[in-house]
Amino acid sequence: MKRIYFFYFFCGFALAVFSPQLRSQVNLIDKPEGICYYEPQRAWYVTNVELGQVIRIDSLGNQSVFWDGINLAMGIEAIGDSLYISSNEPYRVSCLSIHDSALIYYLPTTGVYAVSHMDYDSRFGLLYIVNQYGGLMRVNVLNRSYQIFVPTGTGLANGSQTVIVDTIVNRLYVFSWPLAYVRSVSMTDSTDIINLFSPGITEFISSATDDEGNIYVSSWATNRVYKYPPHLIGSSEVFSVDHAKPSGLAYNPNDGVLAVCNYGDNTIDFIQLITGIDATYNDPGLFQFNIFPVPVVHHATITFDLKDSAPVHLTITNLARQNLYSLNLGTMPMGQHVVTLHESDIPEGISMVTLFLNNHPVDTKQLVKIPE
Repeated sequence: MKRIYFFYFFCGFALAVFSPQLRSQVNLIDKPEGICYYEPQRAWYVTNVELGQVIRIDSLGNQSVFWDGINLAMGIEAIGDSLYISSNEPYRVSCLSIHDSALIYYLPTTGVYAVSHMDYDSRFGLLYIVNQYGGLMRVNVLNRSYQIFVPTGTGLANGSQTVIVDTIVNRLYVFSWPLAYVRSVSMTDSTDIINLFSPGITEFISSATDDEGNIYVSSWATNRVYKYPPHLIGSSEVFSVDHAKPSGLAYNPNDGVLAVCNYGDNTIDFIQLITGIDATYNDPGLFQFNIFPVPVVHHATITFDLKDSAPVHLTITNLARQNLYSLNLGTMPMGQHVVTLHESDIPEGISMVTLFLNNHPVDTKQLVKIPE
């Protein structure tokens, strides 16, 4: 895989890594840890962890030191007109103006140590930041306050590195550095923590989510980026290889580009993604997939439209990805279809219904059953 430092352009290829002409005399990227994309400027912002800098890369590949006032800069997130940066000397979260780098405010993060990567729930203005000792803090960007959401040592693995917000099921996913279970935390009850699965891979660093809800995580142990299906329902696949200690990940939704920071050789890979569902799922494909009513009391009705005939089956899994129910519908013709799930088929509480075409998962919906 080729490395680039600055400028990238876009084309229709999938999983293409671009290596155009460099635009600066000196590469300012040095031990990159975190990265985010800010669409109004079409710019990327990168944290240099050891130098305590934030580097700005514009759409032409020009680099500049955006901020140079923090030690051990880690995660970074663009929210509105601000940049939020976690750091570890001292432990704090800083909020900067994205226009002139002025420090707006910072939170000292009392009780939270070794803060790392973060993810944002735009519905409620809540920023979740993982603590490497096994905890989570939650920053309310609307009123500039924070809370210890999951105290250290109360359910998350020591060595937790990155957190992913899943607004569909209202849960957080936490990956860690040591070989440990991926944890799922309820966003409404921080004591509701589930061990999802052991990935069999160590040294996870960062994560990103694309338009379809696919989750990407980087691993130093293998120098690879792995791709998981939405809601972590299903096995991972190797997405990209031959990185150099891949650290921060960020997704540019407008151009369909995943950025991968390489801590080991001070470069950034920009990878063009296929937009929409993976090409192997497009023929036959899906027009609509819906479940009603919401919530369910007795039975649920599932509707979907097929572009062409295809073998179809459904699964219902709990939030720990355990299979609770399967329904093989056989090969179904093109057009609209209606399937009824009976009361005995539906588990109480929150579960996930996944529709498979040709044995490939193509869409997942949340199912909520409440007692009568």
